[in-house]
Formats: sequence, C-alpha cells, structure tokens
Amino acid sequence: LGLTYFLGHKLNSDAVCNIISKNSQTAVNDTTSYAIKDALSLPHVFGVGLMWSHNNQLKLGVDYQLQKWADIKMPQFNVVNDKASYTLVGGQLKDMQKLTLGGEYCKGERYRNFFSQLHYRAGVSYSTPYIMINKQDGPKEISASIGLGIPIVNNYNHRSLLNIGVEWTNRNATGLIKENMFRINVGLTFNERWFAKFKVR
Repeated sequence: LGLTYFLGHKLNSDAVCNIISKNSQTAVNDTTSYAIKDALSLPHVFGVGLMWSHNNQLKLGVDYQLQKWADIKMPQFNVVNDKASYTLVGGQLKDMQKLTLGGEYCKGERYRNFFSQLHYRAGVSYSTPYIMINKQDGPKEISASIGLGIPIVNNYNHRSLLNIGVEWTNRNATGLIKENMFRINVGLTFNERWFAKFKVR
C-alpha cells in the first residue's frame, strides 16, 4: 500500500494578453497589453496504490489518482459594457481522476525454461478529462497495454530485462473528434550488482 501527494504551487509565471486592433483606412495597428502577475498554478495531486503478490510470481496492482484542477483559476479576457478586463476566472477546469489496473506474471528466474523466465505484463487505465470545451467535458481516455520483460542472461545473473510493450489509447468526447493511438515501447531495466567486492577465502 502506498500514498502519494504532490503539493500544488504557483509557477511564478505571468499571463499576458495582447489585443491588436487594425485600422483598415490608415493601416495603423494599435496593440493593447494586459498582464496578470503570477497567474499560472499547478494543482494538488493525491494518489493511492495497492500491490498484491502471490508466491513472488503473480503481481496485481491498482492505482488511483485525483488531480484538483477545479481549484485552479485560468486567465480570461472579457468585454462588458465596452470595458475590457483580463482576470483570473474559476470554473473553466474540472478535477481529473485516473484509475489504473495492472498485473505481471513470471514463473521464476530459477527455472531453466526460457519462457518460464519471461515477465508477462498487462494493464488498463481510464481517466476523466480536466479541460472543458464550450462548457462541455473534454475527451475521456481509455488505454490498454500488453508487454514482455525478456531477461538478459550473462555469466553472473539474469536480473536485467529488455522490456517491450504495445499500448492502445482511445480518446473520445461527445461532438468532438475521436482519436485512436498505438504505441510501441522499448526499454531496458538494469539490475546488476556494481562495485561488489569479491570475498577470498
């Protein structure tokens, strides 16, 4: 069981809006700038995860994350009664929630059979959007992935792995475009012992 927390904070960055007005008769441009000091922020993020292991062969995990975007105000330019204003306005974002499920199976590194030493992995995730488009929710995201961890065998051990995975992601929102993406991931995990002193009897 694990808990995570990311402290929301300001980015020490100003928001600037430039309004350019062009006179078609004189071809003269007039630029008006508006600025909000220290306007941009990142939200608080809370997370909880749970991992279950059986005989050190099967591992199942679940992870939940909550990002408090609804508390963040965004800069917005408005004109009311011919008076322009550039201020921070709330209600443009919503909290993002993400749920991830995953598992890994490896029969054991002590087995001589090559397929028994492979790490078989699979996972799925679902997340709600934090952005709103025309006062409607943005695209929700669903993803699924499968992968293999192939041991790199040497004279000392085979704890290092060559990781290969395939991931499918779908983003969908009412009235907006739908996206389907496929990714191929390749990575290395090094678990070798370095700087180990040999004992001489």
